[in-house]
Amino acid sequence: MKKNTILLVVSIVIMVMILTFALSSWNKESEEEIVLRFGTWSSSPAENVVLDRVIDVFTRKTGIYVERETYPYNYSSIMTSKLRENEEPDVFFVSQMDYRFWQHNGWLKNVNDLVANPGDYYRPIRETFRTRGEFYTVPKDFASIMLYINEDLLNEAGFKLEDVPQELAAMPSFLEALQAHLPEGITAMTVDVQFENFMSLFEKLDPVAYSTFDFAESEPIQDFIQQFSQLVQSGALKLMNENLEQERAGEQFRKQETVLTLEGNWLYNDLNYYESPFHYHVEQLPQINGKTPMAAYFTGYGISADTEYAEAAGLFVKYLTSAFAPYVVDNISSFPASASVAAEVFGSESNLDDIGSAMVEGLGKEVVVGRNYYHVIYSYYFGMHLPEIIANPENSAAIFEQILAEADGADKYVREIIEIRNE
Repeated sequence: MKKNTILLVVSIVIMVMILTFALSSWNKESEEEIVLRFGTWSSSPAENVVLDRVIDVFTRKTGIYVERETYPYNYSSIMTSKLRENEEPDVFFVSQMDYRFWQHNGWLKNVNDLVANPGDYYRPIRETFRTRGEFYTVPKDFASIMLYINEDLLNEAGFKLEDVPQELAAMPSFLEALQAHLPEGITAMTVDVQFENFMSLFEKLDPVAYSTFDFAESEPIQDFIQQFSQLVQSGALKLMNENLEQERAGEQFRKQETVLTLEGNWLYNDLNYYESPFHYHVEQLPQINGKTPMAAYFTGYGISADTEYAEAAGLFVKYLTSAFAPYVVDNISSFPASASVAAEVFGSESNLDDIGSAMVEGLGKEVVVGRNYYHVIYSYYFGMHLPEIIANPENSAAIFEQILAEADGADKYVREIIEIRNE
């Protein structure tokens, strides 16, 4: 999302004014040198650059040092382990999938004083990070999986954007037709095995089965598995990232080794950061029965309940969510949790802005927000077994039963940890 120079200058002026006021009360001549630890994941190189710039300015304004600790993979499990062992950073990213577990364990500090205007946040995001009316995470932004299309490769194969189906049911035949016109080494479509949106697809294919995780007996989902398997076997669809040594699907898209992929906002940001040499288009996922399977993933800033530097940590979070919020969102291509920030950012003519506006309208309607920790557990085991399901679709019912058993076992373990901590 690119803004013109005038808007950038205005934003900087406003930023300086707000920061001067917000930070004026901090005593930089304190004898104690404060070093805050800031835990983040990394969605793209640009996000790291932006966060480092934010940290540098904050330190110059306050004298408070911030060490960024970034975990590119397995952020959730790494942070959960650190929280359990009392080794967590002072400030860290919180996703809605982790919020309930972390808050229930008492690991998140109450941050009501940092939420100046709760009504400014979109309701689903606001309520996700609030427990019994109290905020334990300050809403930051949200993301979703989208359909990326390489227009150049598509056109070279003799197809146009309007040829890409808007309904999932028509996608298999299109991908096979597209693959037949592609040169060797290029795949029609590539997806990651750890693709969280499979659950949102299943929710639209069979709402009843989705509510009970009973996918083994679902005819619509079994049909989907059969078609998915056939596409993989024909070479029109490729699974990626079966282990952490492999490239992600989005990386193959950036290298023009696939025409279509399903990825999150990070890829859009990556393509801009590296100045993509090809034309691409972004769309919401193909519809199922006239409905878009849209899964939104919410992010906020949490503060450790055990931090020694609660005041400094609060000042840092306030800094991240006030003056610098438009700058951060504008540079890492995420969708703001704040309506006022969204009104400022969704002002350009980029394709992603239209999708962001549509997603905001869809929040609370057709969006699967995945707040339940069990949803995360099940998605993990499903991704682990997906290659096996695709290779043996005739055994998918039995594999689904195994996934359910493994997810139940993991969920039981998690609940036991909670009970032990609460004794």
